[in-house]
Amino acid sequence: MPVAHPHCMPRVALAIAAIATLAGCAMDSEAKVRTQLGAWVNLGETVYFESRMDCTAALFKTRSTTARASVSMVRTLPDGLRLISAGETVGFDLPAQSPNAISQQVMSADLPNGLGLVSSGISGKNCMSDTVQRAYLTALTSDNSIMIYAPSTNALAVLDVQQGQVFFARGDV
Repeated sequence: MPVAHPHCMPRVALAIAAIATLAGCAMDSEAKVRTQLGAWVNLGETVYFESRMDCTAALFKTRSTTARASVSMVRTLPDGLRLISAGETVGFDLPAQSPNAISQQVMSADLPNGLGLVSSGISGKNCMSDTVQRAYLTALTSDNSIMIYAPSTNALAVLDVQQGQVFFARGDV
C-alpha cells in the first residue's frame, strides 16, 4: 500500500480543507441581502432565502409597496439606461410594462448592461424553490411590479406591489 511522503501531508490536508470550505460557501448571507434590499424597500419578514456559490434568491414581505428614496426611480427607458451606465441603483416603473418587458428593452438598447441585469434574474432563479419560482415569474410578468437593479453588485429586485412582497436575485455574472 503506497504511503504519502510526510512532507506532502500538510498540502493534502490543506487541499481537503479548501475543498470542504468551498463546498459550503454561499454568495451572500441573509443579513447582507437584508441590508442591501432594506436600503431599497421597507422589508418585513423573510419568506425564503437560499444562497450558493453561483446564485442568491430571496423573498421578503414588504411594509410598503414603494421604493425608498435611495433608489432613483424612472418612468422612461432612456433615463434608466443613463443611470445604469452611471452605476446607480435604478427602479423601473414604466407605465403598463412588466419587469420582463423592460429587461428585454434594456438588452436591446444596451447589451453589456442588459446582460448583467438578465443574468442576475436568471441565475437567481436557480436558487429558488418551485413555489418561489412560480411567484417570481408572476411578478416578473406583471405590469404592477417595479424592477430595481444595482449594476455595481448585479443585484436585481422585483417589488410585487399586488402581493406586498419583494424578490431578490443575484448570480455570479
